[in-house]
Amino acid sequence: MTSDRHIIITYAYRPMMLALLTAAPVAAATPALASADAAADPAVGKLTIEEVIVTSRKKEENLQKTPIAVTALTTAGLENRTIANITDIANFVPNVQFQAGPAGGSGANFFIRGIGVADWIAALEPGVGSYIDGVYLGRTTGGAFDLLDIERIEVLRGPQGTLFGRNTIGGAVSVITAKPTDALEGEIQGVAGSREKWGAKGWINLPMVEEKLAARLFFRAETQDGYGKRLFDDTTAGDKEIWSARAAVRWHASEDVIIDLSGDYWKRDGGADFTHTLALNQLFFPDTSQYVTSDRYATWSGLQGGNDTEIWGIGATAEWRAADNLTLKSITAYRKLDQSTGVDFDGTPIAHVDQLAITDQHQFSQEFQISGENFDSRLNWLLGLYYFEEKIDQFIPLTSVAFFGGGTLHQDNYHDNKNAAVFAHATYALTDQLNMSAGLRYSYEKKQQTFDHYLDVGIIVPILDNEFIEDSWKKLTPKVGLEYQATDDVLLYVSYSSGFRSGGFNGRPINTASISSYDPEIANVYEAGVKSQLFDNRVQLNLAAFYNDYKDLQLTLPEMTPSGPAIIAQNAAKARIYGFEAEGMMRLTESLDINFGAGYLNAKYKEVDPSAEFTVDDPLITTPKWSFNAGIQYAMPLSNLGTLTMRADYAYRSSFYFFSIGPNARQKAYDIVNLKASFEPDNSKWKIAAYGLNVFDETYALFAQDALSTYGLAHEWVAPPAEWGVELTFRF
Repeated sequence: MTSDRHIIITYAYRPMMLALLTAAPVAAATPALASADAAADPAVGKLTIEEVIVTSRKKEENLQKTPIAVTALTTAGLENRTIANITDIANFVPNVQFQAGPAGGSGANFFIRGIGVADWIAALEPGVGSYIDGVYLGRTTGGAFDLLDIERIEVLRGPQGTLFGRNTIGGAVSVITAKPTDALEGEIQGVAGSREKWGAKGWINLPMVEEKLAARLFFRAETQDGYGKRLFDDTTAGDKEIWSARAAVRWHASEDVIIDLSGDYWKRDGGADFTHTLALNQLFFPDTSQYVTSDRYATWSGLQGGNDTEIWGIGATAEWRAADNLTLKSITAYRKLDQSTGVDFDGTPIAHVDQLAITDQHQFSQEFQISGENFDSRLNWLLGLYYFEEKIDQFIPLTSVAFFGGGTLHQDNYHDNKNAAVFAHATYALTDQLNMSAGLRYSYEKKQQTFDHYLDVGIIVPILDNEFIEDSWKKLTPKVGLEYQATDDVLLYVSYSSGFRSGGFNGRPINTASISSYDPEIANVYEAGVKSQLFDNRVQLNLAAFYNDYKDLQLTLPEMTPSGPAIIAQNAAKARIYGFEAEGMMRLTESLDINFGAGYLNAKYKEVDPSAEFTVDDPLITTPKWSFNAGIQYAMPLSNLGTLTMRADYAYRSSFYFFSIGPNARQKAYDIVNLKASFEPDNSKWKIAAYGLNVFDETYALFAQDALSTYGLAHEWVAPPAEWGVELTFRF
């Protein structure tokens, strides 16, 4: 019932809410994995938590039998929490943090266990991979997309490479969409809420040839006024219109061959930039102190640009069961992204530092898998081949009175990236209870980039004239593990995995000398965990502890150079991160469920490059030490009428720093509460619900930057305030 919006609880109410959400025994924790969406299974009794099936290891298996740290949110869990956007999930997964782009919009940077990327520039690879039906999304730009007809979301923590087509160093957010079936059914929902929110969405499943061919169609449209105030012209900031659609076809070509075809489209038109100015250095921007306001939802920005994104993609997945113990699979996809984002970094009516970023990206990927079982199913194995190619044109005009006398720096960057890999993973049953697993990945990545930069100050001043750079990297990354099924209800596991993020180029060179490449980033992660089902599966409790030896961190750091202020990408540090996650769920009665998740991170630099503007004693960015979530859901049967369901969710993050170290980039600890109540008749033909997001109106940032010494400014982008709404759903 909660959204991506954390809920703030005033300190007077906080103990009461915590007591309510965790009133069940501490041991009653159940993994946010299966979260409170797990309904009772009538076959085994309503007091039993329903099993959740995941495909994190490229085969269907019970979440509680999967020896990796993974959280799964099903359709019911997403609906109960009013989750509509991929970024909303961060509040419900321990040790996962979401950071928006510098002006909000559709940029999305995920951090898992302290690993991610804080910058949106196209030259940087994501630290956490996002996937839709196994298809990797190449850019964090445009990554804050809506969830289109979802079956479930799986969040995997730690390096992923021996089972995924594209390697990721920090973890993966894997979206699995609903597939067409043989049932003729559908749903349509309308929503109305705060700030003139109006929307509709729906889906229909169409059987076309019985047991052979079926289709599924989905649409969504929504508009909402912004929550920011533009003091410059007395208008709202952050208005948005969203349109999306998805079509899927499933063809059972034979008893052994299934082909899935899909296409999706998502468009977001956003209002003018909403950057709240925290401070301005008067040495850079004299006579501007009046534009610094204490109202965090207000801006003096005069920029008229918006945040507009258009994404579409097509894909084909074919699976052939060639024999009882042999399966071949192909995943082919093409995706296109167009985005235009305006950012007023200084937040004043004057164009001191105003930027537009126009990104045109398209990608093609092809993955082949062959998997099987041998030795009476004691050996399960998978081999994979992967190819990924993308081309990016990112045009960034920066207008500045302070630095260019009102002129504009035009930066046009062309990227051509290629990735090829072969990977393998196998699990062998040493005994009926003890399994050993091992995997290996070989990755080859090649990147080319062309820089065409010039300064327009009435006359054209060339800076970089089609300067070209290329480089390549290759890496072997292994994974090994042991899993022990101590009892039918308790699984123990240990693992070692290595992940790598490819090198790249400094995306913001200010002269030929600053065009340089940086090395890959490496993570070696050691993990131990336990998954348990207790008291006849009325309680689930999952624990994981890890240690990450983190090398050659890729950081983008503001620096003052002889040519002026610059942001330089470089391998600037080594670090170690250790911590744990605990996730749990308890079914107290047939009607009452409680779930929780807790995460702890202890992150520290071991070495720091002398040129960096921070020290080993400074904290790693976007790495809160503590994260916590809890939910309680009560379904009350009403005689001969239906069911009234009430849910409350709570999320907490301790303090942390965003893009840079500095007092203005620090987000203090915050917590949020979301509420939802719904009624559904016994025939399930319709449903009405009321929800509240961030009901205690907590104010917290999704992005902040402190660059007072280099660019003379500090700013933030603030999360939405409290929101209330109603939903009406009809099913057929």
